Amino acid sequence: MLLTLAWWVFGVTGTLRLGMVGVEVEDDYITRVLPDTPAERAGLRVGDRVAAIEGDEGMIEVGRTLEYLVERDSFFERIVLQAASWHGTQRNVMLATIAMGLLHLLCGAAAWFYAPGKAGNLFALFCATTAVHWSGFRPATSDVNEWAFVSVLLLGTGFAASFLLHFTLVYPRPWSLEARRVTRAVLYGPPVLAFLVAVVSVALHGGPMSSGLQAVFFMLTNIPGYLFSLLALVVIGVRIRKADATERRNSGLNVMLVGMLAAYVPYLLVMLLEVVAPSVPIPGGVGAYPYTLFFVLTPVAFLYALLTRDSLKSTVPSVPAQT
Repeated sequence: MLLTLAWWVFGVTGTLRLGMVGVEVEDDYITRVLPDTPAERAGLRVGDRVAAIEGDEGMIEVGRTLEYLVERDSFFERIVLQAASWHGTQRNVMLATIAMGLLHLLCGAAAWFYAPGKAGNLFALFCATTAVHWSGFRPATSDVNEWAFVSVLLLGTGFAASFLLHFTLVYPRPWSLEARRVTRAVLYGPPVLAFLVAVVSVALHGGPMSSGLQAVFFMLTNIPGYLFSLLALVVIGVRIRKADATERRNSGLNVMLVGMLAAYVPYLLVMLLEVVAPSVPIPGGVGAYPYTLFFVLTPVAFLYALLTRDSLKSTVPSVPAQT
């Protein structure tokens, strides 16, 4: 927990220094210029082809000077600008996601101290690794530093999904499936392999991954992340179906199910809308990113279930033995 807190503080201090230009580029062409940004003030336009950028190594810090070489109407033009601090909706959403990381960390600490046991420890690890992911970003002086920082964030996502699914396999009662070695291999194999891929990349290249290793790394972190979260939802649903009314109420399974659905459904719906109807404006104005804030409902619901179960246990009157 202390290491995660230190990483979170590291990310927060960097995020506050993170700069922005205000353009979106796809296939070397500027597709969007945000209002009241350095890009707009410098004269960058939608449709410009970006031939080169000087000073764009790593994550940009406030005040860094960048020089864009753009092609416009068959002529090349150099445009110099300085990165400014994030502001408006984008800054608010960024700070809100960082606060979400802190709330994950606090939920994990509460479970670690007040709900001891295997389930509580797994939940605390889920919260800690999720907090690693939602810790903001830090300006990087090189592409190598940026790659290392982003790799840690993605590894946090991979391990968090594994801990979440493992938690559902032991709460409120362990399943026999959980104790099998093959289950542990499936749960923790992908993020461990992703970590090894990162180590191999450093050993072979001394820096960012090759395109092939990068594809493997993303596959081992992102795909299990989504899949394991979905499986955790399925496991909770199966437990609810098999439990009687008393167990569902005392274990908080219903609360956990509602919390997960409320956490993920808004984000998934917005992502689907972006694919099916990209021209439809999305409330919030910055795509699906703000809807990740609903993710915080998962640790809140799970922590409530854990602490409520323990309080119910402590209030159940003991039955004297009959002689």
